[in-house]
Amino acid sequence: MKIRVKFFLIFTIIAVFTLSISYYLASISIRKIVYGQTEQTLSSSLYTNYSLVKNLIEKLPTELTIEVKVRDLMISMENMYELEKNGEEIFSSLSLDYFLIKKGENIIFAKANFKNIDRNINFFNLEYQKISAFMTDYGLLFLTKISDNRIPDITIIGGKLINTRFLEKMYQENVNVVFYWNSEVFLSTNPLFQEPILAINDLISQNNDEFKPSETILLNWEDRAYKLKFHPVIYTPEGKLLIATMSSTLFEDKVFSETRSNMAILMGIFMLMLLVFSYFISKDIMEPFYELAIGIAKKDKKSIRTLLTRKDEIGNLANEFWNITEDLLKQQEQKEKVNSLITHDLKTPLVAITRTLETLRDKESLSIEQRAFYLNMMIKHCNQSLELINNLLKVQKYELGKMNLFMSEENFNELADECINGLKPISEQKEIRIESFFDRRITNIMLDRTEMLRVINNLLSNAIKYTDDKGNIRVSSRLLNDSIELRITDDGKGIPIYEQKKIFNFYKTSHDNPETKDEQDISTGLGLYLCKQIIQAHGGQIGFESYKNKGSSFYFSIPLR
Repeated sequence: MKIRVKFFLIFTIIAVFTLSISYYLASISIRKIVYGQTEQTLSSSLYTNYSLVKNLIEKLPTELTIEVKVRDLMISMENMYELEKNGEEIFSSLSLDYFLIKKGENIIFAKANFKNIDRNINFFNLEYQKISAFMTDYGLLFLTKISDNRIPDITIIGGKLINTRFLEKMYQENVNVVFYWNSEVFLSTNPLFQEPILAINDLISQNNDEFKPSETILLNWEDRAYKLKFHPVIYTPEGKLLIATMSSTLFEDKVFSETRSNMAILMGIFMLMLLVFSYFISKDIMEPFYELAIGIAKKDKKSIRTLLTRKDEIGNLANEFWNITEDLLKQQEQKEKVNSLITHDLKTPLVAITRTLETLRDKESLSIEQRAFYLNMMIKHCNQSLELINNLLKVQKYELGKMNLFMSEENFNELADECINGLKPISEQKEIRIESFFDRRITNIMLDRTEMLRVINNLLSNAIKYTDDKGNIRVSSRLLNDSIELRITDDGKGIPIYEQKKIFNFYKTSHDNPETKDEQDISTGLGLYLCKQIIQAHGGQIGFESYKNKGSSFYFSIPLR
């Protein structure tokens, strides 16, 4: 699977998961808001109806008392006309459903809005200035009784009836107002709610002591949820009056469903935009990498020139990759060149050996001196090939980090003097004088004897090789602060400037030098590269100074241990 596809899928999964969580949390919040608003409406409806009924009942004794006190002097027991007139005025002014005046046990005036409304009333149970309630065929009748000491034996009774006409004034759309009398429904603004309301009667009756009238109750009936809220209005000796509001959650569910649908559509559109956005973002991010991969595969810098000129992170990455690619290409080229040169250098002594053997085979009349000469030539070529192979193996070990130094305590000055003595036969053939100047403060130090001998011998043999006959070579050592230094200086031709930068390269040969054409001067150049590896393995440094026709000076330093 392509990275761009993976990136797109990951982004999609994260987006879907985030939107799903957001959708779920938003749905919960919306549900709470919708239900909270309807709950507030329900509570407001309940409070409104509760206040109306409570005011109707609580103000009845006060209003009746004030009205009677204003008109009691106008009431004349002998004048029935005045009595009737005043009674009608009081009945009308208070919007009473029932009004009665008694003198003793005799009813001298009675007025009611409904027939036979008083057949279930026991007037003897009425208390002065207190509310009593009676269930009648027309509804719940609230009565109060007052008297006035200035008119002896006179009892005035007034009442109001809670009936359908009263409830119609308080009816609110989608909200049902229900009146409970002694835990039984006796009036409701919407007959359709009768059955679900009856389902809660047992709950009210059975849990009368624990029932909290102001608590909202959720009632399920016919696969629909209803919310009820109760509030007590009045307690009388005859019973208890409760007002309840009841509403279906259909409205909330509808609002919630519509809101959730709208939110789902909005999130769908938003999700589509995110997917399109993520597609182009993933394409914008990954497309340059594809172009870079193609350019690197083709090894064509022109095809990714646009990427290389970008000033952002992709441009930096493209430049880094291309630099690495160029280095690898150069290394590959150098490796091919090295292989070619090594093959040539190995081929040359083998050809020489082959021809020498053919000469020995074909010429039977060779003298002992001639035979010895040819044998020595073969030995020389074999040693050169063996040295080349050994150097290559050493270099490979150093580069792979698999070369282990065998450290021992050695006298550095004696080690250098040993190398000078070992190469004296070669220097004497060219009548080259080697002078040594050793710092006697240098004592024994820790080093790998074999590898250090290889370094000193290589530097000294190069100095002898490139120094003219009867030349001079100076070998000196000195003690520094925390290291020792060995310097080998000759008065030869010096190293050309164009070769100085690559003198320590992996495989530099004198084939590159146009001024050197003699076969005896051809060398692989592995020696100096190997010297550098050995000195660095000891934790030291190696360098040189060279001037044309003035000679060269090679030096290295290793830390004291």
